[in-house]
Amino acid sequence: MDGLTIHLRRQIFVRHKEDASAAEVIEALKRNEMGHFVKEQYIVASLSAHVRQLEAIHQDELDEGTIESVACYLPRDVAAVLNIDPTYQVVALDTGKEKKAKKSEDDFE
Repeated sequence: MDGLTIHLRRQIFVRHKEDASAAEVIEALKRNEMGHFVKEQYIVASLSAHVRQLEAIHQDELDEGTIESVACYLPRDVAAVLNIDPTYQVVALDTGKEKKAKKSEDDFE
C-alpha cells in the first residue's frame, strides 16, 4: 500500500487460565508478595506490564531458547493460574512524506 508501512505488533496480556478463577489468581498473587497487582480484582494492565518487563529483561534467554516463557520467573502458583500468551495486531502507519500545506484564503479566490 502506497504510503503505508505495515508491521506486526506483538503484545502480552495476562489473564487467568481457563481452569482457574480470578479469585485463584488474586490469592496466588497475595501469597507471593505480588499483592500490589490486586485491588478488588487483580490489575491486568499493571500485571501485563510487569510480565512485558520480565520479557524485556530475559529477551536473550527467550531468543536462545533457554526458556520458553517468562512464566518461569513468576512464582509457580501465580504462573499456574495465568495465561501469558502474546496477542498480535496488524498495524498500518502512514509513512507518506508529503505534508499537506495549509490553504490560505487566497487559494479559494
